[in-house]
Amino acid sequence: MKLQTKIALSLGPFVLLVLTALFVFNYTLLYRIFTKNAQRDLQVTEQNMYRSVQALLSTAISNNLRGITESNLQFVQQRHAEYLQGKLSEQQAKAIIQQHFNEQVVGKSGYMVAVQRQQNRLFLELHPFLKGEDCTDTHGCRQWEKVGNGYTEYDWQNPKDNSQRKKAAYVVEFRPWNWIIGASSYRDEFVALVKLKDLEQLIGPIRINQSGYFAVFDENGRLLVHPELLADQHQQGLQEQAYQIFNELKTSSDGYSTYMWKNPSDPAPRHKYAFIERLEDFNWYLVATGYLSEVHQPIQSLRNITIVLISLAGLVLFLLIFRLSRFLTRPLMTLERGIQAFDENKAIFAWQSHDVHEINILGNAFARMTQQLTRTIDELQASNRQLALSEQQTRENRALLESTIDAMPSQIIGVDKQLRISQWNNAAARLTGRSRAEADHRLLCEVYPEMAPHTETIAGSMADNRIITLPSSFRDESGKPLFTEITIYPLLSRGLTEAVLRIDDITERLEMEQQLRQSQKMDAIGHLAGGMAHDFNNMLGGILGAADALRQRVAPADVPLVNNIRTAAERAGELTRNLLAFARKEHVALAPVDLTRVLNDSIEILKRTLDKKIVIESEIEPGAMLVMGERSQLQSSLLNMGINAGHAMPDGGTLSFVVRRDYLDLAYCQKSPFALHPGPHILLTIRDSGSGIAPEHLKQIFDPFFTTKEQEKGTGLGLAAVYGTVQQHHGEILVDSSPGRGTVFTLRLPLMANGQIEEQSEAFQFFTGQGNILIIDDEPVIRLAARFMLEGLGYTVHEAENGLEGIDYYRRHHQEIDLVLLDMIMPVMDGDECFQQLKVCNPDIRVVLASGFTREADFGSTSWEGLAGFIRKPYTLEELSALLHRIFQCGEIDRQG
Repeated sequence: MKLQTKIALSLGPFVLLVLTALFVFNYTLLYRIFTKNAQRDLQVTEQNMYRSVQALLSTAISNNLRGITESNLQFVQQRHAEYLQGKLSEQQAKAIIQQHFNEQVVGKSGYMVAVQRQQNRLFLELHPFLKGEDCTDTHGCRQWEKVGNGYTEYDWQNPKDNSQRKKAAYVVEFRPWNWIIGASSYRDEFVALVKLKDLEQLIGPIRINQSGYFAVFDENGRLLVHPELLADQHQQGLQEQAYQIFNELKTSSDGYSTYMWKNPSDPAPRHKYAFIERLEDFNWYLVATGYLSEVHQPIQSLRNITIVLISLAGLVLFLLIFRLSRFLTRPLMTLERGIQAFDENKAIFAWQSHDVHEINILGNAFARMTQQLTRTIDELQASNRQLALSEQQTRENRALLESTIDAMPSQIIGVDKQLRISQWNNAAARLTGRSRAEADHRLLCEVYPEMAPHTETIAGSMADNRIITLPSSFRDESGKPLFTEITIYPLLSRGLTEAVLRIDDITERLEMEQQLRQSQKMDAIGHLAGGMAHDFNNMLGGILGAADALRQRVAPADVPLVNNIRTAAERAGELTRNLLAFARKEHVALAPVDLTRVLNDSIEILKRTLDKKIVIESEIEPGAMLVMGERSQLQSSLLNMGINAGHAMPDGGTLSFVVRRDYLDLAYCQKSPFALHPGPHILLTIRDSGSGIAPEHLKQIFDPFFTTKEQEKGTGLGLAAVYGTVQQHHGEILVDSSPGRGTVFTLRLPLMANGQIEEQSEAFQFFTGQGNILIIDDEPVIRLAARFMLEGLGYTVHEAENGLEGIDYYRRHHQEIDLVLLDMIMPVMDGDECFQQLKVCNPDIRVVLASGFTREADFGSTSWEGLAGFIRKPYTLEELSALLHRIFQCGEIDRQG
C-alpha cells in the first residue's frame, strides 16, 4: 500500500472518529445532564413527599394517642366523681383505674401511665411494671412534667428491656389527684397506629414527570401502597418483581437504581429510575420512581440532526486529506530509501537538500540521528558486556553471602515492614522444623510462634532505626527450658523498611553464669561461716581446755560430769568443723584414699541405718579409684547425701551409687564455676527415686542452715559441708532434681595415677614435760584454759593478750621462753605479723600456731620455716601434750595438728 493511500485511510477514519467522538461526548454529556437533573428533581420530589408522609404519620400517631388519653381521662374523672360522691373510697377508685389501664394495650406493647407529683418529686402512681417507683431522674417523667398537656417524645427503659427505647406519649393533667395521665407507645411500634387509607390518599394522586408515582414498602419488602398493583390481586408475579427491586434499592449505596418495569396498564416494559428512603420509627420505605424515556425525550431530535451533519463533514475532510497526502508522499519516498539503506547496511545516512522545508529538516535530523545511533550502538554493546560481567559477580557475591548466612550457628531471619519473612537460614530451618520454602513470605508469628510476643518490639526497632537486643525463653519438645538472645538490626535503604533478626542460643551461657553466681554466693557465705566458726572455736577451746584441767583436779565421782562437759564441747566442735568444711577453712591432712573402699564402707553403714524398704545399689568400674583427700570428710559427705536421699523416700525406693572414670578437657574446666584442672577424674553419680526438690529450693540446698525438714530434725549443714569438702578436694558437685522425679548428685574428684594408702592408728595418752611457754592469745578464756592444761602437764606459763604485747614480753624475757603458743587472728597485731617479728628477734624460736582457721592458705605470708607445729582449736589436753612432747623430746616439727 502506498504512503499517500495509507495517509488517506489513516487520517480519514481518524477525523471521522474524532467527529463521532465529539458527537458521542456531546450526546453523553447532554444525556447525563438531563439524567442528573431528573434524578435531582426526583430526589427533591421524594424529599418533599417524605416530609409530607412523616407529618401525616406523626399527626396520625399524635391523634391516636390523644384519643386514647382523653378517653381514659374521662374514665378517671368518672371514678373520681364516684369517690367524691362516697360511692368509692380513694383507694378503690385508683385500683379500678389501675385495672382499667392494665387491660389496655397501646399499639403493640404500649400502656397507660399516671405520674403523680409529691414534694418536687415524681412517682409512677399507676404503671404496669414500676408502680410506686420514683422516676424524677428519668428522661420520660421529666418530659411529662415539662409538657403537662400535649404530645411528647422521650427515651424509656422498662425492667424487661435490655436498653432504652424511644417512646411517644400524649399526656394531660388531672389536678384533683395531682396526676399527669398519658397513653405511651414505642416509636418502633407506631406502625400499629397508622391507617394506610390516609397514606394512599396523600401519595396516590402525585405524579413524577408524566406517569411516575410513589409507593410504600414495609421492612420485609411487602407493598403497602401502590397505584395499580394492590388493586389487582392477580398480579402476584409483579409483586415478586417489586420485592426484588425493593431489595436492590435498599442495598444500594446511595438509594438510587434503574430497572425495567411494566405496569398492568403499560403496553410494554419501560426503563425506570427510582429513589428510596426509610421512614424513621415505622420501618417503612418510601420509593419515588419515574420513566427514563420521559426524561430523555427532548434530546432525541438533537441526536438525529447531529448525525447528519457529522456524516457530511466527514466526507469533505476525507477528500482534503487525500489531496494533502499526495503532496507529502513524494519527498518522503527519498527519505524512505535512505532509511532502508541505513537499516540494511548500518551506513551513516547522507541527506540532500529538498524543496519542502519541513521534509528537509526531517532529513537532516535523520542524518544526525544515524550518526548518533551508530555511536550509541557501540557504547551499548560495550555496556552490555560490562553489565553481564557485573551480574555474574553479583550472583557469586549473593551466593557467598547466602552460604555464609547458612553456615552461621545463629538463626538469621529477615523480615519486611509487615513482618513477612524474606530471609531464612539453615539454623532457623533446623531449629523450627520449617524449610525456607515453607517460611518464605509468610508472617513471622505464623512460622515462628515463639516470636509473637516480640512483634511490637521488632516494628519499633524498624520505626526508630535502632538496634535492640532482648532476651527470650521457651521450652523444647521435651519440656526443657531454652534461653535465647534476639538482636534486631533495622535495615532502612532505598525507601525500604526491613530488619534482620539474629537469634542466639544462650542457654549454656546462662547456666554457667548461674553456677558462677551460686559459687560466688557460697564463697561469701563461707567467709561468714568461717568467721563464726573461728570465734566459736575460741569459746569451745576455753570450755574443753577448762574441762580437761578440771578433770585432773576433781574427785573420781565427779569425773563423769566433766566428761559430759567435754562430750558436749566436742559435739559443738563437730558443728564448727562442718561450718569450716563448708567454708573450706577446715584443715585437711591430704593422703591417698581409695574412694571405692570409702564408698563400700558408707554403703554398709547406710544399709544398717536406712529403712529396709530402700534398696541400695552400686555400680563401680573395676580398678583403683584413688584420690588425694581426707577419708573421714569424704565418708561423712557420702553418708550425708545417702541419709538425705533416705529421708526423701519415706515409703521406700531405690538409692544407687555409680562410679566410673572420666576425663575433663580444658574447655569444660574453664566453663565450670569450680576450680577444676584438666585430666582424669572420678565421676560419682548418686541417684534416688524420692520426692525430688522443688525448683525454688534447688538454688539454696548448699546454703548453710537451709533445710526443708521439720524443726529439730535437721541443722541445714549437711549439704553445706559436702559442698565445702568437694571444693577443698578440688572437685565439682552438681545437682539435678524436680518434684516427683527424684534427685541426682554428680561429683567429680581428681583421680590419682598411683599412690600408697596409709593406715594409721594412734591412741591418745598424756605426756608431761618442763619448760617456759608464752601464750599469745586475745581470748582470756583460751589463755586461762591453756594455762591450767600446761601447768597440769608441768610447764611454766607466761601470757600476752595480743601480738604487740607478746613481742614486747618476748624481747624482755627471750632467754627464759622455750616455746610460743600463738593465736592466728588477734586485734592490734595478728599472728602472721607477730610470727615474723618473733623470727626477727630469734630466728630459732619455736612457735606453735593455734587457730580455728586451719588451711595453709589462711596462714597468709607465714612461712613454714621456723614453725614448730600447728594445733587446731578447740584442742584437747591429749592433743596438746602429744604435740609438745614431739617438739621438746624429738625435735620434730608438726604441721598436722
